Amino acid sequence: MAQITEFLRSTGKSLVISHISTYTQPSSTEYDQILRSILLQLVRSDTDLIAYIHDEFILRKKAVTAQAIERIILEAVRAISNNPATTRYVHILLDGLDECEKGKQLKIVTLLERIASCAFESPTTVCKVLISCRMLAPTSQRLRQKHAVSLSTEKVAVERSIGFYASQRLSKLRSRWSQLRITDSELKELELRLAAKADGMFLWAKLVLNYLTTNMFLNKGEVIGAVDVLPRELSDFYGRILTQLLANFDNRSVTRLQSILRWIAFAKRSLRRAELRSALAFACEESEVHVQGLAPNYIFDLCAPLIEERPDSTFAFVHISVKEFLQSPEGNHILDETGAVHDQGLATASCLLSGYQVFQPDYSENMRFSRVLAGFHGLHLYASEYWAEYILSVAVSDRGIDNGSAFFLRSQELASALDTPASSHERIIDSNLLDGRLRDIEQYPELWNTVVTTLAAKTTKSLIVPEEKDKHSITSLSSLYSNYQRTVKALLQLTQFPGISTRDLEIFKREVRSTALTCRIVSCPLAGIYFESEAQREKHELNHAPRIMCDVSGCGHPALSSITI
Repeated sequence: MAQITEFLRSTGKSLVISHISTYTQPSSTEYDQILRSILLQLVRSDTDLIAYIHDEFILRKKAVTAQAIERIILEAVRAISNNPATTRYVHILLDGLDECEKGKQLKIVTLLERIASCAFESPTTVCKVLISCRMLAPTSQRLRQKHAVSLSTEKVAVERSIGFYASQRLSKLRSRWSQLRITDSELKELELRLAAKADGMFLWAKLVLNYLTTNMFLNKGEVIGAVDVLPRELSDFYGRILTQLLANFDNRSVTRLQSILRWIAFAKRSLRRAELRSALAFACEESEVHVQGLAPNYIFDLCAPLIEERPDSTFAFVHISVKEFLQSPEGNHILDETGAVHDQGLATASCLLSGYQVFQPDYSENMRFSRVLAGFHGLHLYASEYWAEYILSVAVSDRGIDNGSAFFLRSQELASALDTPASSHERIIDSNLLDGRLRDIEQYPELWNTVVTTLAAKTTKSLIVPEEKDKHSITSLSSLYSNYQRTVKALLQLTQFPGISTRDLEIFKREVRSTALTCRIVSCPLAGIYFESEAQREKHELNHAPRIMCDVSGCGHPALSSITI
């Protein structure tokens, strides 16, 4: 799909709109985000359309709903060719439709059909849509009515590609194969057999190669025979891997494996290695919130057949079908979303409560630096972003809040520690999004106040509080996060620290640099992305500033922005 997109753009004759939906970036699978992505690419080079959108949503103050964005997209497609003598081509490419919510997949297909129909109404606009996905219900019947290209009909080309992929993977372990006296001709034969048995399925080939990479072999017969021994069906393959893992684990290890898989499956966003190690340490029901040890790195290696670490150090399943298998009866329902939400909510609450004590101005700086350098607070950015969301998710679930659960008790403890009533301006929150959920926690005043204060800090009503050089007393999660960031920035300036090797200090800097300078508007889609300098962050944050409109009728002066309103 990437090559097709690049080719179309290289011609310069087409407006190319592309979007990739992947479970590793949950927001990319949301219908609203897909709409925004399409609209942004559609109008980016058209100043007239940008002015029209500004008039609709800024000047006229219309609500930015999904229906409103759909309407703007359709109107933009109709108006995209303003020259009757020139035909304008629009290509829309959507990759990963099957990774979106099942209830939204048909809605996305319907929208793309409407976009193509709008272009058909114009004699000078041609719109083509390409969707890449697995043919799964509920979209398969609808999509089969369209022109379809199936990789199953391109077996020769796909088999050749899989063989090339296998060759690349196996060649990286050439020294290992030479120790087993496997010759080049035998490796070539293994590549061809693997490609043939994969039958067009790259994922199966990848899993077999992962198996060959992560297991111990004593002779070449075990390696050569692996392709014939391993099952062809994915569910059988996953079942074999899972059985292999569980057979070597005691009950405690099974619980820890389950916790790792839950975080990867249900976290609000993909976690980096440092974050996941901290999360696993905090996800316990012990009364002491100050964890004294992190999950060791080797435990992730034990899960390697099912999960992988990406170049940005985030963890993901080797394929979305792993998650589907682990939620099925064949996978023993290893993944339980209700339990995952409780455990992850508990971890975020514990991390914040620990941080509330550690990042107070009167806490020993040496001990604070030691704890942060050790990685104990690696989950802090994630916890700051999503703790309130976990509370509200549980509140509106079928079971509701269990006021005897460890998650609730730890969250109450955090709210009591902050103990800051929400001020009047902090109560003004988008009622369409939050009021319904807030009502479910009104019977817990301290918790309600803390959640409201946290949500208010995510809005742009009161945008940026100027940073002070010194740490100040913590009265909210916002001030707690500010103190955390100050600590991280101070540590990034160090060249040495007692008890920490130079190598470990550099590893720490590499892992946490992304939490030092992030957008302070937590609702920002880029809130988890770091900036290289204060100037870059401030320039970005100005985009969130409220716009001041002149109230004189007919005034054409552009809106002014202010970060002090």
